[in-house]
Amino acid sequence: MVLLSDSGPQDREADVQGYHLFGILADYLTRRGIAVLRFDDRGVGKSGGDYSRATTPEFVTDAQAALAFLRGRPLIAPQQVGLLGHGEGGNVALLAASEPLEAPNFVVSLAAYGQPGRDVLRRQQGEIMRLIGADGAQVKAAQGLFDQLVETVRQTPNQTAARTKIISLLRSSNTGLDEPMARARAAQLSSPWSRFFFDFNPATRLPLVRCPVLLLNGTADLQVAAGRNMSLLQKGLRQSGQAVQAHRLAGVNHLFQDDPAQWPIVGGERQAAFSAQGLTYLRDWLLERSRLLKTQQPVTVRRPAPRPKALTPLRSRSRRGVVTAAQ
Repeated sequence: MVLLSDSGPQDREADVQGYHLFGILADYLTRRGIAVLRFDDRGVGKSGGDYSRATTPEFVTDAQAALAFLRGRPLIAPQQVGLLGHGEGGNVALLAASEPLEAPNFVVSLAAYGQPGRDVLRRQQGEIMRLIGADGAQVKAAQGLFDQLVETVRQTPNQTAARTKIISLLRSSNTGLDEPMARARAAQLSSPWSRFFFDFNPATRLPLVRCPVLLLNGTADLQVAAGRNMSLLQKGLRQSGQAVQAHRLAGVNHLFQDDPAQWPIVGGERQAAFSAQGLTYLRDWLLERSRLLKTQQPVTVRRPAPRPKALTPLRSRSRRGVVTAAQ
């Protein structure tokens, strides 16, 4: 299985403040006999390339290369290699599964987007503002500005011109915003990834998915709302004709952590852990997929060649004048 990270440059551990999401998953899966391939994102760790210039379709080519690599390894069953993606990585996995070549044999989506990218980012902004105490009017104003910024990027293909307009909009709406911060925000909003993601609609490719899919989302996820996004994914995937299983994990956040009160105590302190219920769903689904794939493979039975029968000596016997050999 290949693990695909969420948006933003990440190493192979998918480390978030000491919580190694992919390290936990890799350990859990390999202890159960499932080979796992993790890799640093472009421009991170030991990987080459420039992450700032990459878009979601280019991450799909990275996933395809990882699939091909894993399928070529000894002891790996090439017809049982899949993708597990977190956040945007889930969408990358689903896009790879919609391609006719180098498609995975199965996909596990952890909190992938079902809504268009622009709507996802707009909602994330609102949730962040509410967390820091913003009222409804402030959230509405910020989201209105966000809509303006997105349209500016979409209508201004020239990068320099787009950044100039964005900086002007940002500083006119917030006079306390300094120039370096405005430039950094403008660079982010006008990046190749943002330009693609604003118009990215996952639903358009879901009917083309060519393999079974497991969808997992947490109800406490503030970045990818479980209800809306999972419903859209299920609706699109039903048109593919592939088997789809979906589970909403109560109280689980975007990093697939339960409420901190339920975390295990290690060394006298609570330690962040991946949802036990989520791991159980993952394990059971993968075991079932493995069983089904094995039963679908043609079985060749090699039987030993039959030994030649010993012939008895010929003896003559009269049967209408014909001499026969007794067998």
